[in-house]
Amino acid sequence: MTIQTKGTSQSKPPIGKQRKGAILEILGASTKLGLTSFGGPIAHLGYFREEYVKRRKWLDEKAMPI
Repeated sequence: MTIQTKGTSQSKPPIGKQRKGAILEILGASTKLGLTSFGGPIAHLGYFREEYVKRRKWLDEKAMPI
């Protein structure tokens, strides 16, 4: 499958591989946060916001309830 975006073509992996890659990326990010974060629930929300909203841009500010 090929995707056309602004005059360039990019090859897109099959859906099964995309899903597996996405799941592994989520698992990796969550595991890293779980193993390296310290503090109470309020501190964790800050770590999650930094990783998921600012760094990876998986969510936007409106999606975060804090």
